[in-house]
Amino acid sequence: MMNILYSDSDIIVIDKPGGVLSVPGRGPDKQDCVVTRAQAIFSNMINQPAVHRLDMYTSGVIVLARTSEAHKNISKQFEQRKTEKKYIAEINKKQREEKEIDRKVEKLIAEAIASSRKEGNVKASGFALTPEAKELEKDFISNKGKLPSPVERGVVVRRYGIQSHPTLKGITIESNGIFYATEEDSKARVIFDGKVLAIQVLPGKKKAVLVQHGNYISVYKNLDNVTVQKGDMVSTKQKIGTIHTDKTTGKTILAFVIFKEVQRQNPEEWVYKN
Repeated sequence: MMNILYSDSDIIVIDKPGGVLSVPGRGPDKQDCVVTRAQAIFSNMINQPAVHRLDMYTSGVIVLARTSEAHKNISKQFEQRKTEKKYIAEINKKQREEKEIDRKVEKLIAEAIASSRKEGNVKASGFALTPEAKELEKDFISNKGKLPSPVERGVVVRRYGIQSHPTLKGITIESNGIFYATEEDSKARVIFDGKVLAIQVLPGKKKAVLVQHGNYISVYKNLDNVTVQKGDMVSTKQKIGTIHTDKTTGKTILAFVIFKEVQRQNPEEWVYKN
């Protein structure tokens, strides 16, 4: 016996019990199923009414179409939902990858801080800074809100913090920096004078450049060709590498992050709006 949850001239909604096939299987011993049971109850049903299937031992709601037109329309809705689920899974995967990259960047910074403090025999938090580096940090802080964009031309396509997905309702994404969309072959440029702390290799052989400004670090991710090395002194607006262009989407995106020691900052509070 089946529990009919809903029926009309187009569809039948059934609460499928566990242990029952959704559709007929091969062989006479596998003909008992939700479809054949429904066809025995409802007249004028198409031969293959199942819009989707559940595993034999899975209980749950299953939808059957009574007409070809209903089958076509409902199948399309299920396919759209399937595509949406796949897209959401891809978003979640990218979010996990971004968080893993950020953890590696934080670890790299923490190790650099520990190394500098050991060399300088400093017990306080943060880097062991020279008098010149302390002055540089003061200048960096005094320019908060007035620093140049890390791209010469571009638009912000993702802001800092937790935000709603632009097209999927109910889906939120978390951003630890600003994402700039720009032109192909565009270069990333340094937002202020500093020293290249490290160059990190990312998945897909892309790179991230970390530039130190006292206890502040600006990070430029998703670069292909990098034109600086660890230890190089760099100046404001100096170009440090070519931003990667995704061959599938055709998009050229720079991910830009600012840290104070290992604490992420909101870059929008530091960089002036173009």
